[in-house]
Amino acid sequence: FEPPPSLGIDPDAPCPEFLPTSNFFNDVWSSTDGVNWIERTSAAPWQPRAGLSAVVLNEYIYVLGGSQNDDASIIGPNGRARQYYNDVWRSLDGAVWELIAPSAGWSERPGHQCEVLRQEFVCFGGFGLVENPMDV
Repeated sequence: FEPPPSLGIDPDAPCPEFLPTSNFFNDVWSSTDGVNWIERTSAAPWQPRAGLSAVVLNEYIYVLGGSQNDDASIIGPNGRARQYYNDVWRSLDGAVWELIAPSAGWSERPGHQCEVLRQEFVCFGGFGLVENPMDV
């Protein structure tokens, strides 16, 4: 596909950077029906992030890992270094949070999946500083 000449676009010119940096969040919301939502906190104590995992165990909700920043692979050479996390937080109500592990035993990563199996967390997958972690 080539743009029409009337647009004055050189089809052989390098593509400019169009992607803005992302906004990362640490707000927490809850709903009983998926339609009506209540903001539990506008700023949980962990760093704003994406790619975290969240699970429920024994009345607590846990937040594990994630990452922040759009690096050069996403927005080009001006991207800041991505921050990866392996911290673990928990809350009984989504408003008040407690840091229970500033650095868990697994490598920092976003995009992982955590589940509860027989009253234990099982976390696997993701990506990060260790290329394509395959530990469980």
